[in-house]
Amino acid sequence: GAAPCRWGYFATVQGPTAVLHAVAPVSLTSVEAANLVVARCTRLDIFSYDEGARCLRLDCGHPINGRIALLDVLRRPHDTDTLVLLTERRHLLVLGWDRTAGSLTTVAMGNLCDALCVHALADAPLCACAPCGRLAALFSHEGVFHFL
Repeated sequence: GAAPCRWGYFATVQGPTAVLHAVAPVSLTSVEAANLVVARCTRLDIFSYDEGARCLRLDCGHPINGRIALLDVLRRPHDTDTLVLLTERRHLLVLGWDRTAGSLTTVAMGNLCDALCVHALADAPLCACAPCGRLAALFSHEGVFHFL
């Protein structure tokens, strides 16, 4: 008879380590906080500075479904900041902090690819957030701007 066929595979258990984007200081967890937000491939980590221990403390580690291509902050006066994320497949996420649960929450989400967006940019997408915190402009496809 024929020998049984065996398939083997390798799976990594280590999370992503390469930092793609980082923004600081961000008032995400509270108005007074100065958080560091780090995007590592498919993971978003939020750190805060612990003055007593003089080190960074991980407040939240959150997996993202897709590789993060863009990370920016929408700063709102007298309120906590909001994160604007765009994945390589042009999925948009707007994330905020839920104080009662102590974790990230999705404020808005969507897909920027539609019938008008035929040619994606060869370079990374661009985002600009207005200082007033009411507007974000995204440029991810040739000839098309998206406004939040």
